[in-house]
Amino acid sequence: MQQRQAESEQGQRRRPEPPDWTVELGIGAGRPPIQVHAGDCHMAGKRRRPVDRDEARRLLTDGLRPCTHWTAPPAARTAAARPAPGGRSAPTGRTRAG
Repeated sequence: MQQRQAESEQGQRRRPEPPDWTVELGIGAGRPPIQVHAGDCHMAGKRRRPVDRDEARRLLTDGLRPCTHWTAPPAARTAAARPAPGGRSAPTGRTRAG
């Protein structure tokens, strides 16, 4: 029993951090991106790939939809309330709890 618990704890320590952002990919030729998700979002589908903050921001400004379940931190909500150049609102960043 102790060995099983030790192995479980070791697995938890070695687990990689989730990416800050992911992009959900579509079905079919080229698998076009569908939505941008926070890295730990439970609504991201199985077809996804990690992206850095700059690519996530570029995808959003190019018109890709953000996840409908994303809740911006208060500072980002304030910034998102102001229209960005081009008339779109986009998150300015993401904070990670924990």
